[in-house]
Amino acid sequence: MSGIQHIFVNYVPAQDRILVRVSTTDNTEMRMWLTRRFITVLWPVMLQMLESDPSVVGQSNTQTKQEVLSFRHEEAISKTRFTKSYQTPPEVKPVNQVTFLITKLSTKRLDNGRTQMIFGTAKGRSLQFVVDRTLTHSLCKLIADCASKAKWDLDLKITKASAAVPVDRTIN
Repeated sequence: MSGIQHIFVNYVPAQDRILVRVSTTDNTEMRMWLTRRFITVLWPVMLQMLESDPSVVGQSNTQTKQEVLSFRHEEAISKTRFTKSYQTPPEVKPVNQVTFLITKLSTKRLDNGRTQMIFGTAKGRSLQFVVDRTLTHSLCKLIADCASKAKWDLDLKITKASAAVPVDRTIN
């Protein structure tokens, strides 16, 4: 399975959607539209993925868990380069010629804290990639920043306690 090389997340006002472009090490690119409604489904799942970190789970009280999660988030964000502009390599092979409107999400926990994310459309198409905790933290920041720019009035905070949701699940 190829790895993620670069992720571009941007709010597109004309669509009132977030555009996500993911380029991989095997020169493919996935393009997805995320709606406000879908972000409200995606966010708790991403929080659950982050809260499954052993350093968070191992804490005995909620306040300490939130502090460790916040520390891990800041640590991951500090290691990510957000200033590099997204450039599609000339030899890139788009997985799809159009951008998929995402309506479904499945996740599956893999080894070493990685998670496979499978994004689906209403017409049964899907895109999938694997993220680790650092990439999940970075993706959370990018999505939260775009949702704020969109003025969607969503409470997308990392330290907000999420409901106990299993990581291996499918959402429609």
